Amino acid sequence: EFKESLVDSKGALRSWQPDTNPCKGRAWAGITCSGSGRVVAINLSGAGLGGTLSASLGGLTSLQEL
Repeated sequence: EFKESLVDSKGALRSWQPDTNPCKGRAWAGITCSGSGRVVAINLSGAGLGGTLSASLGGLTSLQEL
């Protein structure tokens, strides 16, 4: 839902695949995970994204930095 709310003209979110875990296996661009496998930071500065932030970010209960 978060990815769909953004305009990604440069393909910065190409690694964000719906059937994968951002904290296991291949890393998702701009995502930092804790040692326990929780998303703690999303840094997409300079990615050229547009759009609005999705309320689904509220589900990332360990998120400390956006």
